[in-house]
Amino acid sequence: MKKTFIYIFLLINLFVYSQDLTGLIKDPDLYYGQLENGLTYMLKENKYPEDRLYLYLVVKAGALHELSNQNGMAHFLEHLAYNGSTHFKSGEIDIYLKSIGAPAGSHSNAYTSLEKTVYKLIIPTDEETTIDKGFSILSDIASEISFLPEEIEKERGVILEEMRQRKGLGERISETRRNLLYSGTKLIEHKIIGKEEQIKTFNQQDFFKFYQKWYQPNNMALVMAGDIKKDQAKFYLDKYFSKLDKGKIINSDLEMALPKISSKSAFHHDQELDLGVLQLYFPTQKNRGQLEQWKLDAYFSILQKTFGMRIDEKMISGNTDYLDNEIYFFSEDYFDSDFSILSVQFQPEKFEVAMKVGLADFYQLLSQPTNQYELQNIKAEYFSELERILNEVDVTESAFFISKMLATYLNNLPFYDQAEYIKKLQKFYQEITVADIRQFIQQMLNIEDPAFFYILPHGFEGKIDHQKSLVLYKEAKNQKYEKFYYASQDKKIELPVTNVNAKEFIKKRKYHQKLDLIEFNFKNGIKLYYKKSDYEPDTVSLKAIQPQTITFLEKNKTGYVNFYLDNHLLGGTSQWSSSMINTFVSKENIDIGFRGNFYHFVYNMSSPINKFQTGLEVLKEILINNVFDENILNLLKEQKYASLAQYQKDPEYHLSLTIMKKIYGLEPLAKEDYQKIDIGFLERFRDQYIHLDKTNFMIVGNISEDEVIQQFGQIFGALEFERKELQLAKVQPIYQIKSKEKITLYKGIENKAKSQLFFPGITDKHKDFTALLVINNILNERLDQVIREENSKTYSIVVDLSQDSYAGFGHLTVTFHSDPDTIEATTALVIEQLAIARESGFTQKELDRAIISMTKPYEEYIGENNYWLGLLYYDLYDQPLDTTFKRLDKIGKMKLKKINRVIKNYFHPDQNLSVLLYPEKN
Repeated sequence: MKKTFIYIFLLINLFVYSQDLTGLIKDPDLYYGQLENGLTYMLKENKYPEDRLYLYLVVKAGALHELSNQNGMAHFLEHLAYNGSTHFKSGEIDIYLKSIGAPAGSHSNAYTSLEKTVYKLIIPTDEETTIDKGFSILSDIASEISFLPEEIEKERGVILEEMRQRKGLGERISETRRNLLYSGTKLIEHKIIGKEEQIKTFNQQDFFKFYQKWYQPNNMALVMAGDIKKDQAKFYLDKYFSKLDKGKIINSDLEMALPKISSKSAFHHDQELDLGVLQLYFPTQKNRGQLEQWKLDAYFSILQKTFGMRIDEKMISGNTDYLDNEIYFFSEDYFDSDFSILSVQFQPEKFEVAMKVGLADFYQLLSQPTNQYELQNIKAEYFSELERILNEVDVTESAFFISKMLATYLNNLPFYDQAEYIKKLQKFYQEITVADIRQFIQQMLNIEDPAFFYILPHGFEGKIDHQKSLVLYKEAKNQKYEKFYYASQDKKIELPVTNVNAKEFIKKRKYHQKLDLIEFNFKNGIKLYYKKSDYEPDTVSLKAIQPQTITFLEKNKTGYVNFYLDNHLLGGTSQWSSSMINTFVSKENIDIGFRGNFYHFVYNMSSPINKFQTGLEVLKEILINNVFDENILNLLKEQKYASLAQYQKDPEYHLSLTIMKKIYGLEPLAKEDYQKIDIGFLERFRDQYIHLDKTNFMIVGNISEDEVIQQFGQIFGALEFERKELQLAKVQPIYQIKSKEKITLYKGIENKAKSQLFFPGITDKHKDFTALLVINNILNERLDQVIREENSKTYSIVVDLSQDSYAGFGHLTVTFHSDPDTIEATTALVIEQLAIARESGFTQKELDRAIISMTKPYEEYIGENNYWLGLLYYDLYDQPLDTTFKRLDKIGKMKLKKINRVIKNYFHPDQNLSVLLYPEKN
């Protein structure tokens, strides 16, 4: 559960903090300047996405600009900006934005931070009227908000509810941390959302006073990126923003030379916590001028990645006394405060041993930083990512340029040519040496006097002694450490699977002719696969597949896709709320659902034939116009945090983490990962991956080809097409089991043990898939019988042929639970039975029972619309399975000689990876 460094974030962060990049040229295509009234403007012409303009109004007015009696004013004002102005009545802006397919609501179109408030619109540019309206909306926000009393009262309730929802575990911990680091400073006094007692008292005059002071042209910028020409932008700037009064000149620069650490220790005890966390905050040295911020970030990311590699190695081997150990970098820019942080997560009753080991790992890294083996691996990942970004420079989306322009305006930084800058980064990483990392540690990390932050469950008040911590810290600091060595260090370095281009695994092949499928390739990029079926005479079924999400593997994380889908429709769409959609489809008897994995999203729809076109309209709206709600997002995060806390109690959770890391090289999202997800992330996810021109549709039902083309074409603009024989893509395997050793974990809490045996399965021997299904069935029955006869203390046993769709890899697993004192004997018994099956084979009686049990369930299912959709879906995107007709036929004709030969080919004793999970040792 390490914090994996996010390269895209690093790249943007480097752009933001670039202070001295000698030799780089400024982007010649940036159009920028100031109007006579002082308003700054910036424009980057860009055609990705096509016919879209990102239009941002930036005001240098945030929580840190408020007076002591104004805390929360900037955020409250942001809420009111869309609720009435000179030219727009309350609600009128939202209605208009929904009508043009743009995100609506203040939660989608604005945000407030410590130092700024940003109003953002993403509008179509295919019509001049929408561009004109967009500039008009932001012009009104800049100078003509009405602050109607009734709207103030309405938003007051919204903010108080938002404030209530934020009083969760994360906010409570953050408040204690802020008091540790910044007690007595303005960061403690001023929260972005404000104080409840002040929110309840703000009136119309209060808002006008703050508005008139800070919303001045010389304190604002209009930042634009998108499919619009310079002359167009200049026209609308003159029309709507040149008219603003020059107003008074204000200096909005913040002077924040405040103390970094006001205390040396703090304790936070919370009833929602089950585990303990110790965080040590090491201030970064003050001689920042010797090293530009972008280089400091780069060096620290390498150090962070090295630490993660070492901890991963120890975690896999079971050689740790803590649940998690990590370092990361933390910065409060406007407080001149940078920290490197060591975080150790542990069982509270094991604090001393966890701290000893965690600190030892940390100081081993500082005394022996990145070695050549580690640096070579880390560079390989950076180079791969930078090369990918460089190759996609010409199709960079407008949102990225907006981020750069915001940094340019707010931090007075140059706007460099992107390609030139990436090449500069490549050269920099190429030249970094181990000696550079060592020098960085010596110059920049102050490890002499950290602040200790203890995060503990209730019940441990007073049980953890800070003075004892200082003794342990000193002992770890003065210890001599052995050189860290990797078991795989002397082997040839292989780039991680995450850097593999998925297209390398895509192959074309002819589909089985029994399906009678037709493929349509529409000129607008959409693919449609169609099959006529009268099995369900009154129903049409559809799948819409977005085959885009494999790039999320690049973060070595699993969970982003499902968390996006959790938020997917709860906020509704630009046209309808979530409840409106549910009510409508229920009334019309239309069924719509969705799911996702690493390779794609799948939207399912079923409707009566006479409502098919209506269903398509709803589906299109869901596909491309969904919106996100910050309150819902925060609520889902809290649910995730609670789930993670429960998982920590589950021994099988720790087992699954180890298996996922060992076999697939993946990690699930940790709490820190969820905390980083905001509305912008979800919107970027949607904008990056949901594209109609890359969607594959599958339609099966009692509807003619002409009707499909007419109704589908009207809704999705698919009017011109080519009709041809079906050519199907198939994702080939990416991962394989490479480990053969036994992994033993002592992480259980319940008095149960668990064992899993993994056998490489059908990676490239798909002809045996049906035989393996039969073997799977027989082994389950045989092992259940053996366990009953042995009267073993085994609770359950399952043999499974696993098809991990995100890995594209099949493996056979044997899983069982047992009492701890019999787990080894049970494991030996299972292995013995597998060896007997491999050597002696099965009986005809066992095969006959398997054939009956496997074929009977399919008799009622064959022919349904979803049956055909399932066959097509699997053949397009999953393992190359035989069609069910063909498979059932093969099962019915399966010969004993065949399955006895197959089991010999797959159940090799030297090929299995075995995992044992024991309860905690006393």
